[in-house]
Amino acid sequence: MAKPLTPHLLNIRSIYDARAATYDHETGPDGFHPRQARDYVKWASPSPGCKLLDLACGTGEISLACARLASPGMVIGVDISPASLEVARQKAQQVGLGNVKFVEGDIADLLSEWAEKEGIRQGMFDVITCASAFVLLEDQPGAVKSWAKLLKKGGKVIFDAATGDSQIKALALERVTEKLGIVRTYTREGIDSEEKVRSLLTGAGLDDSEFFVSENYEDGGVVVVENAGATFDDLVKEKKWFRGWYDELDKPGRMVKARELFCKEIEKIANGEKEVRSWWRFYMAVGRKID
Repeated sequence: MAKPLTPHLLNIRSIYDARAATYDHETGPDGFHPRQARDYVKWASPSPGCKLLDLACGTGEISLACARLASPGMVIGVDISPASLEVARQKAQQVGLGNVKFVEGDIADLLSEWAEKEGIRQGMFDVITCASAFVLLEDQPGAVKSWAKLLKKGGKVIFDAATGDSQIKALALERVTEKLGIVRTYTREGIDSEEKVRSLLTGAGLDDSEFFVSENYEDGGVVVVENAGATFDDLVKEKKWFRGWYDELDKPGRMVKARELFCKEIEKIANGEKEVRSWWRFYMAVGRKID
């Protein structure tokens, strides 16, 4: 039996359940998520007959593309959002893919009995992918160690973590929410450098020699330190990223303090410079099971 979901997981589920029906259409085909999904399929490079585990599979873009390439092999997609999984199943049915299975569950709890009953077993998979979700995990080292046990010898796991110079405005806002005691959906704290991300792989007994940095998916522009207050105001109007942050900031006495803290965080990130450029690229953690 699966463990009861924590408040953190219930929050993530609610966010992605709400987006499930529109997720595939939030951007055009050249938007970030479609582009990254295509890249993940290329990096996973599934061969005919292989077994692939797609973690935080969402609406199934990576799972479905890999299932086509892996046939007659098998792909299992796991996600916490039942609404997203329903979209994925419908898409698989529409294209007649019978070698892909979608499972609801916690991707950090895959060594449990429930996962084994779903066909997720130790030493089983050639490839494990986790796109745009590693940042959501509460116990990141523990998750990687558990995934390593699911790999065959010679198999690989692939996940991503935003580089330290990526999405600067989001990074500053994340730090503000922490200082104000607002519950965060994600944190980059333990994965904001190449050294930290590599250590997650080696700490799980995986070879990290295939680690690389992705292309830049989007030019985030320049954040000017003296204009940080106006930048914060724009973010509040747009309600970009996780809407729950802004709902919390709207509570009495928080918005003014948040604006002040945001300006200080931007100044800190700029490290004495008048402006800081923002990117959107990733440390690509590729860990291979050698022994």
